[in-house]
Amino acid sequence: MDMMSRVFVAFVGLTCLAACDTGTPQYWGIDPVRVEARGMVFDVRVKGDRAEALRKNVMALPRAGDVSSAAAVAIAQVSGCKIAGLTGDPSIVEAKLDCGSGGPRLPEPERERLRCEGEILSRPAIELEEITLDCH
Repeated sequence: MDMMSRVFVAFVGLTCLAACDTGTPQYWGIDPVRVEARGMVFDVRVKGDRAEALRKNVMALPRAGDVSSAAAVAIAQVSGCKIAGLTGDPSIVEAKLDCGSGGPRLPEPERERLRCEGEILSRPAIELEEITLDCH
């Protein structure tokens, strides 16, 4: 194998490894919540009435039924919803969620708290209102 072929094979291999952690395309851009359920570790992403669990731990020949039941527990834990249906394989499990009328209850992201002080400048003659804030 010449040098260019080796570089190409290495690039493709590393690209595939990097893609293994992103979830499926419909969940790209959603930050995962890492959960342990029944001895397995999952990255769970929730979008609307669907969710996916990407199994993170290495297992020798995991049984699909064992992974699905653990993934269902992980997804229910993160979403706060009942599982209406499951599809997938021992690596990635997707769930249809039954959240009742409220929708999934996702964990609130941690946000930095700001303290702001400001003033409102009002000029009724020209219908202008300006707000100046100083936040720290």
